[in-house]
Amino acid sequence: MAKKKRRGKIEDPGKAAEFHVNPFADLAIELPKEPEPAPSPKPKEPASPDPSGKLSPEDRELLEAFGETPALDVGALPSPKRPSGPRLHFAIQRKGRGGKTVTRVGSFKHLSMLELMVMLKEIKRELGVGGTVEDDILELQGDQRQRAAEWFGARGYRVPG
Repeated sequence: MAKKKRRGKIEDPGKAAEFHVNPFADLAIELPKEPEPAPSPKPKEPASPDPSGKLSPEDRELLEAFGETPALDVGALPSPKRPSGPRLHFAIQRKGRGGKTVTRVGSFKHLSMLELMVMLKEIKRELGVGGTVEDDILELQGDQRQRAAEWFGARGYRVPG
């Protein structure tokens, strides 16, 4: 086995740290000062696609990104006048979600994205769960089939069972 080489110790540590020469000290460079920019006028907020203000800023941003503007009163949730409208489909799904369960509520092809988002916000608040809109399907966190069916049934939708 070979011996390891040891480095010699610096005799005076203070001497090694002496570096008083600044090569840039003699340079006298004056940079021109930039004039202060004029205060810009406040940008006008684009027309909100949600005049009632029920949607969150993220939801409004999504609607603006997809260019969907409402042509309806978003103050009231859309609901069929009688339960002869499309029958809603309820299903739970666990696959591909790390063991978590979601309830999928489908058959909303007749509603716009804005209507779905307003409806999702209402049901999330009523049921106290999280959720999202995926295409024309509402996804609610957890197994909410029974509670969601009652919620939609109370609003005039045809629900199974």
